[in-house]
Amino acid sequence: MLKKTKVGSLFASLAIACLLLLSNTPSSSAHTVSTTSGSCWSYLGSHNPSTSATFKYDASVTSTYKTANANGADMWKTATGNKLTATLNTSSPNTILEYWGTLSGYYAYHTVTGENGEHQTSWQIDYNAYKMQNFGSFRDTIAAHEWGHVWGLDESSCGQVLMYSRIGDGGGTATSPTSSDVAGVKAIYGF
Repeated sequence: MLKKTKVGSLFASLAIACLLLLSNTPSSSAHTVSTTSGSCWSYLGSHNPSTSATFKYDASVTSTYKTANANGADMWKTATGNKLTATLNTSSPNTILEYWGTLSGYYAYHTVTGENGEHQTSWQIDYNAYKMQNFGSFRDTIAAHEWGHVWGLDESSCGQVLMYSRIGDGGGTATSPTSSDVAGVKAIYGF
């Protein structure tokens, strides 16, 4: 028969406490993206932590770009059957900006401002009003392209997809997420 000792009890208690602590610690990454490319899509290396993103508008953003941003985000919601959603939240760490960049070559760009593993803990999308001033409804397409980066898609060399790297130059043919773009976010989020 084994005799119970104070050291043995203390060790067992510590082991149980460690297991409980570890089991209740939130994971910094709910998943790891295992498929990193497909037909005309590739993984950016990080993505919004969930299929629901929040964002806030900087004071610089006019109604024109608020509308384009909302329409671009809604294109992903529609293309994924409501799986990817974006919601305005004034306390969000993610920011939408507008600027007048006469010397900038960008129509818009997405910047990751914080990461935890493969998750974008904060990001921003900047719209260049100078470059896009005559785009009309094509602003929505540019916005959807930038939202593709939020969802984890990188630039593509395929001219027929939304994530085509030269979409703003008029070289691409997509005006909303294509089946290839959607296949990419499905692989990233597992839906």
